[in-house]
This record gives sequence, structure tokens and C-alpha cells, in this order.
Amino acid sequence: MHRFEVGQPIAWINSVWADENEQIHYSTLEGVIKRITPYTVVIRTNQEPPKEYRLHKWELLQDIHPDYSDLKEAIGAGIGGPPKQEDTKVYAIYALCDPATGTARYIGISKNVQSRYKQHCTCSGTNLQKNIWIQQLLQKNQQPILSVIETVRGFKAACEREKVWIHHYLDLGLPLTNWNENEQARNGGTREDFFIPEELIGR
Repeated sequence: MHRFEVGQPIAWINSVWADENEQIHYSTLEGVIKRITPYTVVIRTNQEPPKEYRLHKWELLQDIHPDYSDLKEAIGAGIGGPPKQEDTKVYAIYALCDPATGTARYIGISKNVQSRYKQHCTCSGTNLQKNIWIQQLLQKNQQPILSVIETVRGFKAACEREKVWIHHYLDLGLPLTNWNENEQARNGGTREDFFIPEELIGR
């Protein structure tokens, strides 16, 4: 039985990918909890040299290693809601497009589009569908084309516009690789159904 406390071990899935034989692989990071705040967890890894990661509890809840799944209830109990103050930050709604056809394959939002684009190209995160597509491009010495669709102020407004553009491209029949596997977007869902804190957008 694991404990969600400072000084206790923890592990989470850092990335997921598929090899040329379509076998699924994932990398795991292990470490010790150094600090717990109302919204985040700081973990110091066991690797050499050690490195500290600050993860939002929502992020950790989604990616925690199955061996530590008994911590989910404790992690989820401390997650706060979206910030109450007015958000005037500028967010970009962007598309990752196929370099051969120019068609959109992924829609996202970010405060720092170039930084987020670099993360996508390293296949970080656990969106397997998107990672497989980008890996296939990288194997051909290609990368997705980044296209900024529009910019808006405020996280909530950005989420709404992202939803509009996801529906737009799905209605055109494009095979988006978004986190919702397309089906939830078709049924009216947005990323707000699984609240992603504003501070995670654009990392």
C-alpha cells in the first residue's frame, strides 16, 4: 500500500510510442515526492543526475504508473478547480498538419506555440494516436506543419474556439488525432470535461 506523502516513492508514465512492428512501448520515470501543494507535486527522480519535475495533480492522475494506481484517490482529492480571476492571457488555437497534404491532423491551444510544437515533435505525452502519426513522419525525416488558426484572450474562450475548430475539421471528414479519439468531440465534449489547468497549456 503506497502513501501519497513527502518522502514516499512514486512512478509515472512519461511517454508512449509504437515501434515499426506496431508494438506499444512506454517510458517510466521513478522518484521520490519532495513537495505537495494544493495543485502540484514536485518529484525528484532516481536517475543520475537526479532531476526535479513539477507535475500538476491532474497530469499525475492521468499518467501515474499502474503499480501506483492505489494513490489515485489521494491525488484526486486535492485537485482544485480552474482559476477564479479573469484570464487575459493570449492563447493560440493551432493545427498540426500533414506535410504532404496540408490537412489538419491535430488541433490544440497554447500560450507558447513554438515550445508546444517542439514537445509534440518529441512525441511526449500519452496521446498514442498523435504520437504514432508524428513518429511515422519522423521516420521519413519529416515533421508536422504548425499552423496558427487564430488567437484569443482567456483560457475559457480558447477552449470554446478549440471546440469549434475540432468540430469544423471533423465535419470535413479529417482524421484528427486529438486526445478525445474524435468521438467525444463529435458528441459535444471538450477538454473541459477533463479539466486541464491553464498552467499546463503551452508548456
